Amino acid sequence: MATQTPVLCQVLLRDVTELEADPFEEKLIHVEVQKDTPVTIMEKVGVLRGFLCHVGKVVDSTDVVMKWYNGCSPMVLVPVRFDYIEADDVRSQNPAARLVDAGVPIAHAIKSLGRAYWHRGFQEFSAAATDAKRLVESTSKEPYGDRAHVATLDQFDSLGPIGPFRDSDGELVLPPHIVGHLCQLQVRGDWCGLRRLHTLSVEERAELQRRGRIWHKRKSHIEKVSKAVVRVFGYHAASEPLTPRIGLDGCGTFDEFLVDNSDERYDVVPFTAFFVTPKLLLTTRTSCYNAETETYAAHFFWTDRVRAQHGMLREQIDLHRCKEVEGTTEFLVQKIRSIGVELTDDKVPPGSMAVPWNDLMLLEVESENESSTYLLPAIDEISKGDDLVDICYPQRPNDEWIESISGPKGHDVSVGFRELLDNFKGFEQKVVSLGTAKENIDGGVVNHNCSLAPGTSGSPIVSNFSAVSCADVVASGYSETDEPPTEILTFSAVNCGRSRAEIERKIIEIDNNSTSSNAAKAARSLNMYNCAIAVQHISFILLYQKYIMPEFVGKKESAHLEEFLSPYNIFIKPDVLAACHCKMLKDAEDHNEWGMSFWDRHDIDTALYCFREGARMFCIATIPDMSKTEIILKDALQSNVSAVVMMKVDSTAA
Repeated sequence: MATQTPVLCQVLLRDVTELEADPFEEKLIHVEVQKDTPVTIMEKVGVLRGFLCHVGKVVDSTDVVMKWYNGCSPMVLVPVRFDYIEADDVRSQNPAARLVDAGVPIAHAIKSLGRAYWHRGFQEFSAAATDAKRLVESTSKEPYGDRAHVATLDQFDSLGPIGPFRDSDGELVLPPHIVGHLCQLQVRGDWCGLRRLHTLSVEERAELQRRGRIWHKRKSHIEKVSKAVVRVFGYHAASEPLTPRIGLDGCGTFDEFLVDNSDERYDVVPFTAFFVTPKLLLTTRTSCYNAETETYAAHFFWTDRVRAQHGMLREQIDLHRCKEVEGTTEFLVQKIRSIGVELTDDKVPPGSMAVPWNDLMLLEVESENESSTYLLPAIDEISKGDDLVDICYPQRPNDEWIESISGPKGHDVSVGFRELLDNFKGFEQKVVSLGTAKENIDGGVVNHNCSLAPGTSGSPIVSNFSAVSCADVVASGYSETDEPPTEILTFSAVNCGRSRAEIERKIIEIDNNSTSSNAAKAARSLNMYNCAIAVQHISFILLYQKYIMPEFVGKKESAHLEEFLSPYNIFIKPDVLAACHCKMLKDAEDHNEWGMSFWDRHDIDTALYCFREGARMFCIATIPDMSKTEIILKDALQSNVSAVVMMKVDSTAA
């Protein structure tokens, strides 16, 4: 009996109506390398007529697998119309032209024939390099450290729902209307807060109660995750004279505090962090930024108490020391440059200063205070509309912050401190804020409408509401005699606030472009949302590979983390990146040749697409050690793009 080999096969979806980023369906088939041909392979997959592409070529329909399959790159099946018959005289054309003549869009043809496109990690490398360049280019354009957190409104024009954790036992108390208990609603004065709930239709109430049952089931999982979330206090050298006050940015009270029994006085700025290993806390650099003094904290203490007011905590009992993990900035600089992104010295921040590509910070706790609960990155990305929760410690806001939320530049509603206090169920304590993702992840950042207040930067965003058992991801067998599998609790993003300059710039744009005061009010309210750094962000991936993954080597969680990090191995394995560079160069050469062929056929648009895709291989990131021929190819592609664009402009003008 002939030996059959499992082979990964990608099938182009024929019902794709748009040029989607990934229009392929992955299938695993078994082939006989000495017998099967493209015709028999298509029969196994269920494709009646089409082309089989492999490593930049269209495979002859009669060639057996062992003559052309390299064992690494996937076979790509491209279905065509059942009545399409290819003429013999066109088989000598370039492979892209053969697919285009059969009705395949050039964008899909390029992917089907590509080498780099199917290289493991190329998509992640391309996206990460693009994001890194954008982040580096935005460095120093505006103050990054000055970031705001806003309270949002939900679909009922109420302040976003908040649920506190009880100090005695950590139990989560969700708002009554969230768990479907509509009879417990109360309205205070003229506050807009839950009034519309009293006018809901029968269908709306039924839907709200259905959602309430879902949130009630999620409650126990959120309580488990919350045990990893702590409050951190950052200490800044105090300005003179020192008086108790609220920071101008609403970051919280600044109290005099002595560190190491020294005579130097410190301002105290609270923020949120969470354990990602038993001894490492993850947060953001901007969370420990003091906008009043424009400084970053020099010393750190943390507490896991639910109610965590600074003056009520006792050192070594409720309040524990931690320190920043040093060298992360230098590491990121080295890695970003090794990817091929130009990062000049003038864009490297001094000290602990935060910039767009360097906002994440790790804090190390003392060994006697290690945590048994920690969060690992979720494998699935956040998508638009996903339910999210943010577990955080909101700080008592000042009048300026409240005005920015409820005033004409915010929601323009009658909400004051009392209403915010009622909604947040108090301040200086751990709460959960419920919301949704406004958009898909863009550039490693997700926009969301979880309602937040000052002090919540660095908090985890959770989108998965059930724990993953290590037995589900460990490849080796798990028997009943083994110790119980470890539960994996995950997070999907780290709350980082939103640039205050961006918010104000958007407000000006809204005021200038709105056709009426009502339209402007609605647009300004929609402008009130928050941002978070997703676990797919380039800086998170690089830091995780270096500082966090080694903590789990040989442990049960390692299988989950290997699955999460496997697409990003290209960043830590030079040979994988070098192989990708070789494929990119070969693809660029093919794209230039195909573009010239379409140019000769007077198919200008298709030629331009080929030239642009070829030029993009050089624009993703700097490819090191290019030969003279490859440099000439790069210049030729750029020149061809410019020539075709100018010709199209001239023809349009004529």
